[in-house]
Amino acid sequence: MYNHAILTVLLCSHVVAAAAADIDIDQSLIDLPAPVKATIQRESTGQSIGVIERGTRDGRAVYYIRIESLDGINKHLTIGGDGVVMKIMDYPAVNEAIPTSSSVLVATAEPAVASWEATATSVRKTMENYRSDELTLNQIPPLPRAALEGLAAGHRLQNIHASATGRGMIYRADISQPEGAKRMIAVGDNGMSSSEP
Repeated sequence: MYNHAILTVLLCSHVVAAAAADIDIDQSLIDLPAPVKATIQRESTGQSIGVIERGTRDGRAVYYIRIESLDGINKHLTIGGDGVVMKIMDYPAVNEAIPTSSSVLVATAEPAVASWEATATSVRKTMENYRSDELTLNQIPPLPRAALEGLAAGHRLQNIHASATGRGMIYRADISQPEGAKRMIAVGDNGMSSSEP
């Protein structure tokens, strides 16, 4: 009996709170006054509108809008019935973190390029010093190795060679197919197929 009374009080308080706030959930963009609609369309350019709720503040109509952006950060607007933006919540801490993460990406791009160039230089020097006839896949940098494996599509790679050109290294290999046929493939440092012999 005691639990039933508490549940009744909670339900009644929820109904009273909703009535006091006078919130109309899931308004349609079509049903809105023209100034409110224009403001929502201006503020949501290129983004989707998640939720529109109508409420009352000081006896005046207000609209609560959630705009869902492609980067996953929602922006919440409170707009008056006259189309004036009363409040914007756009989670500044998250929005400030995005440029920081972008600058980290820019800061690490240069060392990554330098590392790749060092790997390519190392392969060139190894090829010049040893002039090995055949390489293993482990001796090939990741991008061209992945490209060779992708082109082989599960078939066996044999007779793997590398040669320096004016534009970088070219990695060649024969693909041995089950019926005995062989096909020669070539890829560059960047992992792109090469037409050079």
